[in-house]
Amino acid sequence: MGTKAASAVLATAVLGSACATAPEPAAPAAAPSGPVFAQSSGGGRALAGTEVYKKGEGGYHCFRIPAVVRTKDRSTLLAFAEGRRKDCADTGDIDVVLKRSTDDGKTWGDIELVADGGGDTRGNPVPIVDGESGRISLLTTHNPGSECKSGAKCTRTPFLQHSADPKGTKWTAPEPQPQLTKSEWNTWYATGPGHGLQLTQGEHRNRMLVGITFGGSGGRKGAGLIYSDDGGTSWKLGAVDDRTGKKINPQELNLLETTDGAVYAAARNQDNNGTETSTGNRADATSTDAGATFEQEFAVVPELKGPVVQGSVVRLRAKTAGDPNDLILFSGPYNEDPKMAHRRHTLRIRTSADEGATWQEVGTVVDATWAAYSDLVNLGGGRAGVLYEAGPQESNDAHASIRYARFEEGDLDR
Repeated sequence: MGTKAASAVLATAVLGSACATAPEPAAPAAAPSGPVFAQSSGGGRALAGTEVYKKGEGGYHCFRIPAVVRTKDRSTLLAFAEGRRKDCADTGDIDVVLKRSTDDGKTWGDIELVADGGGDTRGNPVPIVDGESGRISLLTTHNPGSECKSGAKCTRTPFLQHSADPKGTKWTAPEPQPQLTKSEWNTWYATGPGHGLQLTQGEHRNRMLVGITFGGSGGRKGAGLIYSDDGGTSWKLGAVDDRTGKKINPQELNLLETTDGAVYAAARNQDNNGTETSTGNRADATSTDAGATFEQEFAVVPELKGPVVQGSVVRLRAKTAGDPNDLILFSGPYNEDPKMAHRRHTLRIRTSADEGATWQEVGTVVDATWAAYSDLVNLGGGRAGVLYEAGPQESNDAHASIRYARFEEGDLDR
């Protein structure tokens, strides 16, 4: 079904990073510094940018769950992550942190604390920039640090905070949002991860949307959408897919607006977790009523082979139906070696020219090392960036760092 393209290597600009720890934002370094990652991909060179976060930095054991947005004035990139203090587990003492770049990701400032776990878990950051005011809304989740271990009680609550200014230098305190979950979702709940969506057309223009994931007793599991019609001040629960017993378990939604105003939801299919297959691990669905319901059940996306893992989507070009320049992007790991195809290795960008109806099967290599979660950002002018988890080849660890790479449309194999 897909438009299979030969494997190519992303010719990404060499980026730098300036990594330090301080409570206040710092100006980026005058010149790029730090390691640049270039690994053999079997098809050539993969030039993948530099570290934004690395294990051990700032007193954190590791950083995970990247999310990236650009401020309304286009001057600043904000790279959010979970700062995991004691180990790299999904629960425990975890903060939400960010770094900023004022040069399109060439260099990055210091770690800034956005939400302090204080021994508990705060994570799954989902930032959304209001296109009208520039205010940034940030959805996250919280659980007691002693909970949510394997087979244990898991009280997960969504939280909301806002930037006090359009550049995100100060943040309000996180406020609980109990209306965005249900009592029966008592084994798991998560926002995003990755950036959120704001609609640009139609009756619900400016509506903000975020994907959610949930699990409950009795095997109930699935995904849904939450939305705001007042610039992120208040939020409601929208579409829900919880068709228990089906062979697709949509998780970790990432969203984009189609040219006809619908909401395209790209999902990880958790049903295949633990299996050594690279097929059937991605699913999608569409909402034609601005996120109130899903038009149909989630269905497998056959072209998007790869491991069971989160992925990101973003529009690079086209805003109106029928635009011949239509191009949307998907980021996620996929190694073509049959023995490695189910592993989190080799980050790629794959494209769709028909609003997600079909996708490239191979696409363009960003980083030919261990790689996991990612988030895409449109930089304008046919340029984009990707913030992603990665680790050196010898580490066998996709969570050793969070890196950033930027690229142009001409770098993509189509």
